[in-house]
Amino acid sequence: MNKTKFFGKSVSVMVVVIIAITAFTKDPLRLYLLISTFTVWFICLVGVWFRSSGKNGKGRTKNQRRVKNITGELVEPVYEDMRHLILCHVNHRITAYFSPKYPNFMWKWVTENPEEIAINGGVGRIQIFGVEGYPYAEITLDAQGHMKCALLRIVSLEENASTFTETETWFATYGKHKLLKLLGDLDSRGYGEAEISEDGKVFAQLLSGNVKHEILTNFPDRRHWPTLIKLISDEGYDVTETDNGLLLSWCSERNTA
Repeated sequence: MNKTKFFGKSVSVMVVVIIAITAFTKDPLRLYLLISTFTVWFICLVGVWFRSSGKNGKGRTKNQRRVKNITGELVEPVYEDMRHLILCHVNHRITAYFSPKYPNFMWKWVTENPEEIAINGGVGRIQIFGVEGYPYAEITLDAQGHMKCALLRIVSLEENASTFTETETWFATYGKHKLLKLLGDLDSRGYGEAEISEDGKVFAQLLSGNVKHEILTNFPDRRHWPTLIKLISDEGYDVTETDNGLLLSWCSERNTA
C-alpha cells in the first residue's frame, strides 16, 4: 500500500475515532481509550512503513541516509510528521503515568530534540508542575519500548550542608543509584519483594526462602531508618521495618506505562 495514501486515510479515521471517544466517554476510560487508539494506529503505520520501505529499498537516492537507533542498528529516517506523532504518543504515556497520582500534573520537555528519544530511545528530562517538592522528572525509554519515570529533586550541597543528614548524603551519592538499579533488575525478572538486613545485605524474596543478592556498603544503622524509609518510599516503593531489617515491596506496573 502507498505510504502517503495510507497515512492520509489513517489520519482521517483517527480523527473520527478520537472525536467519538471524546464525545461518548469520560476519564479515566477516555484516557486509556485514546492511548490504545494511538498505539494501534502507530503499530499499523510502522508496519506499512517498513513493508513499503522493504519493497522500495533499491530505489534509495544518495540524498537519503540511514540513522542509528539505540541498539546501533541502521534504520530508515522517519518523516517529520511521523516524528511529531510518535512524540505525541510518548507524551500521552508520560501524562497517563503521572496524572492518576497527581491530579494537577502538567509538564514540558527540558531535553532538546525529545523526538530523538521518542524514536530511538534514551534518557530525557522534563520540568513538572503540580508535584510538591519535585521540579523535574527523568524519562527513560529502552529499545523494547518500555518507559520508566523517576522524580528528581535538585539539592545544593553548599547551601544545605548544615541540614543535609548523613543518611540523605549516603542515599543521594550511593544508595539511590545502587538500590534502584538492583530493585529494577529484580522487578524485571518477576520479583515483587526484597529485604535489606541491618548489615546491608539484600535478599530476594522466594517461596523457597531468601537468597542473598547484593550488599549495600555503609548501610545506615537502625536509628537512621525513619529517614531512609521516607527516601525509599519517595521513589515509589512500599517499605516496612521488621525485626530482621527493611522489607521492600512493589507492583510490577510501577515503572512502566
